[in-house]
Amino acid sequence: MDLKTYLDSIGLNHNAFAKIINVHPNTISNYLHWRKKPDPEIIKRIEIATEGIVQFKDMMYYWELKQKNG
Repeated sequence: MDLKTYLDSIGLNHNAFAKIINVHPNTISNYLHWRKKPDPEIIKRIEIATEGIVQFKDMMYYWELKQKNG
């Protein structure tokens, strides 16, 4: 599952999620809007915080797909 879908499904905005994983809200916003490639360390935090629902491999897959297709 991608991060945006996850956050929408649990009714959590990116600011609140950023606090949960201890990153700046802009970091999450950049990931949600495909402006920055996800940092592996932060993806691991996301994976832990989402109890594995959003996985490292999925985030990297979506990033590569977005870059490829624009």
